Amino acid sequence: MEREMILSLSSIFKRQYDATYTRRLFTIPTPTFIYVIQGDGLLHINESVHILQRNQLFFLLPNMNIKVETHREPIHYYLLFTRCICPKHWKPSVTPETFAPLTPGAIPILPDYNGIMLDQIKTLYAAVRSRTTPPLEINAYFQEWLAQLLRYIRQNEQNASRISDGIKLSIEHMHQHFDRKLTLEHLAAIAGYTPTSYSREFKKIKGVSPIDYLNAHRIEHAKHLLLTRRYTIKEVASASGFSNEFYFSRLFKQKTGISPTLYIKRRNIRIASVSCLRFHDILMSLGVDPVYSANCHQAKTTNKDEHEENVSNHLSQIRQANPELIIGDSFHLPYLEQLKAIAPTHLLDFTMDWRKVYRQIGALVGREKEAERCIESTDKRVQESKPILHSRFGDASITLMRVVHKLIRIQGMKFHPLNELIYGELELKPGFCVPASSMNVEFSPDKYPDLDTDHLFIQKIFHFPEDEHVFRSLQKDSIWQNIRAVKKGQIHYIDNWFGMSWSSTGRMLIIENLLSL
Repeated sequence: MEREMILSLSSIFKRQYDATYTRRLFTIPTPTFIYVIQGDGLLHINESVHILQRNQLFFLLPNMNIKVETHREPIHYYLLFTRCICPKHWKPSVTPETFAPLTPGAIPILPDYNGIMLDQIKTLYAAVRSRTTPPLEINAYFQEWLAQLLRYIRQNEQNASRISDGIKLSIEHMHQHFDRKLTLEHLAAIAGYTPTSYSREFKKIKGVSPIDYLNAHRIEHAKHLLLTRRYTIKEVASASGFSNEFYFSRLFKQKTGISPTLYIKRRNIRIASVSCLRFHDILMSLGVDPVYSANCHQAKTTNKDEHEENVSNHLSQIRQANPELIIGDSFHLPYLEQLKAIAPTHLLDFTMDWRKVYRQIGALVGREKEAERCIESTDKRVQESKPILHSRFGDASITLMRVVHKLIRIQGMKFHPLNELIYGELELKPGFCVPASSMNVEFSPDKYPDLDTDHLFIQKIFHFPEDEHVFRSLQKDSIWQNIRAVKKGQIHYIDNWFGMSWSSTGRMLIIENLLSL
């Protein structure tokens, strides 16, 4: 077939999360399977939460963000990374429909198939670990496993369709009568299930429990009522199906990040930002001038005493600025209680998706439309600039570099907004040392390869004197002098593109800088 795509095994690992350990993972790089063989906990996939337990299979798409939380015992699991093989010059858009009948998230597996699946994965893992099994044979094992999984899913589709009809009836009832008291037993009866079976089947389809789904719908209705400014908080709670005003306020803050009172006046409140990811730039692009902006994250070269003094000074300044809301990133979690003592604080979960960050901040400050306009303007500018840049740079390669903590850091092609802008959206050609599947790679100044690039973009801002000294020494080195970009005089000193790439205005400036060369 002309546009046939094959899913092939890239690598397989056996991993473990220790009990009571929480870890935030970067964006999923490739289509990935996770099979849990022991333990219990939670798996956060973007905005949805799944219970982790033995004999569960998950399928994840590229750019999904996940976080694992363990509970009472360690979680043991297999991790299968895959890659898409397709005809040359065809780049399929990766959407949930691309891999049908596989669907992102949890794949329901009945007990009768669990043993077969685990045996196949063990065989596949042993073949890879042996280092003697030919790659062709390994992928044959994988294709056999995948084919059987797809057949199993197809066989259950007809039954799943029958099951979902009852669930749909209950959802329609929720939407029509969300302002009334609805119990799990009542919803289960409408769907034709026992409460336990109903909860299980509903979560398979929607990814959340029936009550969580109902409450999310109620919160969306409450938002509209609050913005009319015609009702009290108590009236909004009652009209949205919450009999208890205080429970409504607590749940509203949990779902939106701010209280109902702040939500009403969110467009006109005093905002402070605490972020490593330049949230102040995002706020200003949305028309919000923060009363104070800080970065309390500890740098590697800052000792404990200096860091504590820095944090103390920032907290004091924030207190003096008297914000009504503090917005921060997850790097500031260690200071959450101190920040909350100053003003209501909302820390965004970590993600490398700058558009998602924009939308979340826009929602917090009542600038959703402004956030969408910024994203659309940036995307439009990328499309306008791409043919001009391709004409200007041709087949010349580009490498992004900075000196950090006395190491030479070369940016990769993925997992950072700047990398995705330069090599993904603008489709500029990477240099020889640019890693294709990681955020960056670092080299010692006295032991680095020929960068082999036509254009070398170097951040001219040095956060520490030692880094500038390292760079000045590099320029005198014979290996450096033989780099093609150095010989051609195609060294370009840039501002902090790495930080600028998180905001719409910053990305626009990066594009303008490239066009001006």
